[in-house]
Amino acid sequence: MAERRRLPPQTKAGLGTQRIIAFGFALVLLLMLSLALLGLDHLEKMKRRMTGLATQEAVKLESVYRMHSLSRERFASLLQIVVLDDPFERDDETMRFHAQAGAFVQARDSLLALGMRPQEAAIWAQARALIQQDQALHDRVLDLALAGRREAALHLLMDEVRPTEAALLQTFNALVEQYRQANRSSLALAEADFRQARRHMLALLVFALALSLAVAWAVIRRSRQAESALQREHEAAVAAA
Repeated sequence: MAERRRLPPQTKAGLGTQRIIAFGFALVLLLMLSLALLGLDHLEKMKRRMTGLATQEAVKLESVYRMHSLSRERFASLLQIVVLDDPFERDDETMRFHAQAGAFVQARDSLLALGMRPQEAAIWAQARALIQQDQALHDRVLDLALAGRREAALHLLMDEVRPTEAALLQTFNALVEQYRQANRSSLALAEADFRQARRHMLALLVFALALSLAVAWAVIRRSRQAESALQREHEAAVAAA
């Protein structure tokens, strides 16, 4: 069999150096790609979470503000129904009062559809009890007013409905405070995620830099070895000549 051709030492050294360079830079590129993908992934997760939470909390706040406003408007409408003398004006105000009740139910359903955390649920339980009590008082005031018993309706409105309305508005304010706290907690979590992502990215960056320096050192070392081997061959050839 023909003897396999042997490569000169300097050629072998050159091939080894090329492999080291190719492997090292491939690793560096891989780390850089991982660094970019990790950063994008963390940013996308933070964006989705913050967008979802912001949207949900915004809807909840809008629903509570709407119920708060409608509660005050219904009290004012009920007072108008009691004190108005014109039957047509009283009928118009009664229709407005019932329309406000429908809008209140819509706002309530929008809030409940999003679910509640334990703290919210506890406050909402108080609000729901007050809403039921308030509605029963509204019905009594309305019945008295439409029956012509305006003085009794006015006393009931001021002595019982007004304190109940005030307590209900306080529960709505407590819900608003819960949502503000939830927003602050969400911002704190997002900041913690950002710090963690930054640590991971910095660690990868330091590793990539260290690997680049190691590759550079290996290339320099191999180049010196190849130069030394070439110099020895040259000296041996001169001596043989």
